[in-house]
Parts: sequence; structure tokens; C-alpha cells
Amino acid sequence: MSDIRDQLERAGAPDLPPLDVDALHERVRSRQRWRKVALGGVGIVVALAIGGIASATSNGSPRLQLTTDPPETTTTTTEAPTTTTTSVPPPEPPTTTSTVPEIQPPAEVPLPEPAGRRQISGIYRGAGWPQEPSSGLCASLAHRLDAVFVLDSGEQWNYHADYCGTVDGPLWLPGATWTGVGTFTFTTPAGDTITGTFTSRAVLPTAGEPYDLTVTGGTGASGTCHLTNQMRMLPSGLQEQSGRFSCSLQSGTG
Repeated sequence: MSDIRDQLERAGAPDLPPLDVDALHERVRSRQRWRKVALGGVGIVVALAIGGIASATSNGSPRLQLTTDPPETTTTTTEAPTTTTTSVPPPEPPTTTSTVPEIQPPAEVPLPEPAGRRQISGIYRGAGWPQEPSSGLCASLAHRLDAVFVLDSGEQWNYHADYCGTVDGPLWLPGATWTGVGTFTFTTPAGDTITGTFTSRAVLPTAGEPYDLTVTGGTGASGTCHLTNQMRMLPSGLQEQSGRFSCSLQSGTG
């Protein structure tokens, strides 16, 4: 203590009253006693607390644990923005529906027939001998056909044909070709006549082949007729021919 006082006096401090060393020692000892008493009280409190915890645990009560929780850690998560790219198809061009009126083809107007032209059709049936006496008119085979042509209108025309036949091989050999060339005459109920020529061919044996007539004179001065032809042998030995026909005729006086 005297050292402190000497230092103060050398520093020029004002005169201080004389120190009471004994009083200072007593004050220090008093503080030390209070410090011991305080520490003893803290020890008693801790002991009582531990004893209470042990008692509570032995009685089946929940155990109280003194824990020191660590300081809370705050984590800041920054999520990166998610960019979603959606492909949008380009808009389709507007659909334009145009209603175009349907153009109907003009109705067919039949052309007027030229003056003097006549179209006829119908069925026919006739018979003739497979081979007639030639009388020197045919070099090989002579044929004749008499038939009735019935028009669709019901009118009937008589038909007569004379024609010569030739075969390019023996008649008994299959595959031989027969050719007939001749003339014909139609006679109408009014007595008018239509005349012409024809050529017909068939591979033997045959049940008939279609052929055409060519009009060269008479009331029908020109034109053609197409005939289908079915042939069969009759019990009498005659050869029957039948079918359909259609003619386009031009009058010679038109």
C-alpha cells in the first residue's frame, strides 16, 4: 500500500489522508467470506436439483434432461428459376371451303336422223340345207337360207340368202375354216326389197358366228345389218339359224 501512495505523491497528486491498512485488510477478508458463502449456496442448490431429478427417475416419472441445444442453424436455399420451353406449332392456315356448284353435263339430245335414215332391230329364225346343189354357181359348197326377221315393232320381213362355201382343209379335220360369200334379199310386207352382200367365216366345227350384211340396193340403198348367229341341226336334216339383228339403213330416194 505504501508503494501506491509513494507513486501518487511522485506524480504530484494532492495530499491524501493516511491509509488505514488494517481496515483495508478487514474489508478484503469480509469479501472473501461472502464469496465462500455464495459458492456454498450455489453448491447446495445444484445438489438439491440433482437429488430431485434422481428421485423423479426412481418413481417412474419422466426423466428431466438438461441439454444444451446447439444454436439453430438457418439455411437459406435459393432455388434457381426453372425455365420450361414449350414448342408451340405454327398456326395452321385457315381452311377455306369453297362450294363450287356441281356442273351437270348437258342432257344428251338425240340428233335428228338424216332424211331417209332408218334404224331397225329385232330377232330372226330360219333354216336351210347344209349343202345345196350348186348348179355350177359355186365351185365347192352351195348354201341357202330362208328366214323371217321380226322387227321390234312387230313387222315381219322375209329373208332369202344364197351363198357359196369353201373350206381350207378336209371337212373332217377339226380346225378347218369355212368361209361363205353370197347375196341376200329382204322383202317387206309392202313389197319393197333391200338387197346386198355378205361374207361369213367360222372355224369347224361351229355352233355359229356373228356376221354382217352390207346393203347395196333396193329401198334401203345403203347401210349395214349386224347378226348374231346360233346354228343347230334339226331332225329333218335341215340346219337352223337364229339370233338377233340390228340395221342402219339409208333410203335411196332420200
